[in-house]
Amino acid sequence: MGSVTEGIVGVVSDIDNTVYCRSPEYFAAGSRRELEGCASVLGLAFGKFEPMFKSKQGEIAARTGRKVTVTETVYELGVTPEQWSDLRCVAWQPEKWISSDREICQLLVELSQHFVLAFGTNSPIEIGKRTLQAIGIAEVVPQATVFGPEILGASKPNPAFHAGIAARL
Repeated sequence: MGSVTEGIVGVVSDIDNTVYCRSPEYFAAGSRRELEGCASVLGLAFGKFEPMFKSKQGEIAARTGRKVTVTETVYELGVTPEQWSDLRCVAWQPEKWISSDREICQLLVELSQHFVLAFGTNSPIEIGKRTLQAIGIAEVVPQATVFGPEILGASKPNPAFHAGIAARL
């Protein structure tokens, strides 16, 4: 590997749009199913929930002056972290949308011979693992760990997310 990697012991990668390119159709289907799940959890029809969601997201953006995540918006609407994680595990279906990728698997096998490999995702860990399974990574690099907000107590881009992975590795 050479002097460029001297002192580096591990490689942590994102999953979505990094080890695979998420299709617009996959993203649209999963995003819609997330919001439908939130509406159901809150006992609302989707037609009533969607404008509430958009309004709350705009309100948070105006208050914070930055782009607002879906997660922080649904939390402010009353969805609990546990409910959010559970409904996302149903909403996202990587096994229906993502194909195996021999090239990325081979690259990760080669990296795993020199470094500890891990993955960090803002999705529930279950979704991260299912995605790695669909790509074929879980089979060829089974020792790679998936870290998510459930165990780190933070999501990207919060520095605590990355620090938590480093501390655990």
